[in-house]
Amino acid sequence: MSQERARVVVREYREGDEKAAAEVLNQYAAGFLGAAPVTPELWREQHEVEWRPPTLSRRPDCFRLAEREGVVVGYAVVRLPEGNGSQSAVVQELCVREGEDKEEVAGVLLADAEEMARSRGASAVLLQLCHEDGLVRRLTQVRNYDWLGPGTGVFMATVSDLAGLLDEMREELSARLSASKFGRWQGVLDIRCGEQSARLELVEGRVRVVEAEAAEPSFSVDVSAEALPLLLFGRISVGQVFLQDAMTVRGGDREVALEVLDVLFPQLPMYLPVSQSW
Repeated sequence: MSQERARVVVREYREGDEKAAAEVLNQYAAGFLGAAPVTPELWREQHEVEWRPPTLSRRPDCFRLAEREGVVVGYAVVRLPEGNGSQSAVVQELCVREGEDKEEVAGVLLADAEEMARSRGASAVLLQLCHEDGLVRRLTQVRNYDWLGPGTGVFMATVSDLAGLLDEMREELSARLSASKFGRWQGVLDIRCGEQSARLELVEGRVRVVEAEAAEPSFSVDVSAEALPLLLFGRISVGQVFLQDAMTVRGGDREVALEVLDVLFPQLPMYLPVSQSW
């Protein structure tokens, strides 16, 4: 006979919870673009900014931690109305650990936020969360929320050192390559954008930036200046760049080249916690 699973309970923040909260945020945000990893100290610092309430020191009750059998499995940050009941409550962050129960945990946290809002006389509950987060989208559909905003806003970036940036990304690029069907593929890829260029060597699931003279390229890619940051930072897919004539592929098998590029530079959902926005 199977044992019944312990239920998820929600409580307010207690001193020392920043370690578990930072772990939850780092795990939750790992699959997104935008959120920076945090230490427990940085997580606390980011939630003590006076002009971006609530703060831990003044309103620990607005920081809600979900636990199962004493282990923190998620948290939410809820800004509650302070006035006469005409204001809205705002769920500013909702993060959960990976696991088969993450939708349950997220649902319990949101239900807790809604109950807090009702107890404070809030006129509505708003979610200042990521539109590109599939978990949030499913949760809001189940609980009958309406999306009022256009999404994550405007993404603006420029690449001033292509080779340097790709060198900084080499560990992430290697992880993507090794986990794909091209994990044992070997080749050399040239990426060019205007006067900038970089050569990537792909060997047995590892990616590294090499000098131009080190090896002949398997194929070369020219990307427009407008499309390059969108491609490298996962805001647009390789297919979209190619179909928009913002990319030219030369040499080798073009289909293979596009597949390899798609593995290295996949389109990623954006997630930027309110606590990291300025």
